Amino acid sequence: MYPELLVGEVHVPLELRPVLDEARRRRDQNGNQDWFKQAPLYRVVLAVGRRYEPRLVRVEALAP
Repeated sequence: MYPELLVGEVHVPLELRPVLDEARRRRDQNGNQDWFKQAPLYRVVLAVGRRYEPRLVRVEALAP
């Protein structure tokens, strides 16, 4: 079981956006129905700053 993220926003550095944009494009091609039942499209590493602000430090695309 993975811990639950209880914040509304996560900072995504610009250099990590292409992987997430591609995952969104793949998801949209498959349709948005039951997206939560689909296999994961990416894996992320999340860091938490001194003021507990979450940010992505690594994004890895997973095979479709």
